Amino acid sequence: MSKREHQDQAHGTSTAEAVCRRIHGTALQLGGESGSRIANKVTGALGLGTIDLSKDA
Repeated sequence: MSKREHQDQAHGTSTAEAVCRRIHGTALQLGGESGSRIANKVTGALGLGTIDLSKDA
């Protein structure tokens, strides 16, 4: 487990949430908005949860 994941868990963030956020951050950097939508489908299918996407952007 990385130092960041230890810090996240110390502040009440679950491992699943930390993994979900990492996947979303990477997808957003690589694929923009469409990458983020794909990441939501993947993390949802894996049972890691989803991140609400802004419809204003």
